[in-house]
Formats: sequence, structure tokens, C-alpha cells
Amino acid sequence: MRNLFAFLTRHNHWLVFFVLEVISVVLLFQYNSYQASVWFSSANAVAGKVYEANSWVETFFSLTQVNKELTQRNLELEQQMVAMQELLTRAKHDSLDVVQTQKQALQGFKLYPARW
Repeated sequence: MRNLFAFLTRHNHWLVFFVLEVISVVLLFQYNSYQASVWFSSANAVAGKVYEANSWVETFFSLTQVNKELTQRNLELEQQMVAMQELLTRAKHDSLDVVQTQKQALQGFKLYPARW
């Protein structure tokens, strides 16, 4: 505590300067609307930049989780694709059998095209 008092007595002119500066800035912005609007618009611009940087950092660090989710989804889609290819192969094989069966059944008949 003694060190604190010694520090304040040694640097009391800086403390008085700081207090007077704070009072003058408060009075300036309280009674002058133009300076207040300039201060608030500048403060909003700075705050916007800080929030933008914060958002970018959070997005960057969440990319590992997004990458894991995309990898998992990619694996699921690959498995679905393999299953669909198997179904498509079976369907084509079945349709070829149907076409061959129809051709064999119609071999004994003469076919004529229809007219309007």
C-alpha cells in the first residue's frame, strides 16, 4: 500500500491529466452532436472490423469439424453409389433377358407396322 501511495505522489500530474482528459471527452461528446456521431460511427466501424476478424477466426477453427462431416457424408454417398450401380446392373441384366424372351416369342410371327 505504501508503494501505491509513493507511486501516486510521484506521478500525480499524470493522474490529474488523465482525469481531466476523461472529463473533457465526456463533455465534448455529451454536448456536441456532430462529434458524438463521428465518434460513434468510427467506434462502430472499428467494432465491425473486430467482429469480422473474430468471425473469420472462429470459422477457420471450425473447418476441421466441417471437414470431418464432409468426409463422413462423402463415404455415405460412395456406399450409396455402389449400391445403386449394383441395382442398375441387375436391372439392365433383367431387361436384356426380357427383350431376348420377347424376341424368341415373336419369332414365329410376321410383324407389320401400324398405320394411321
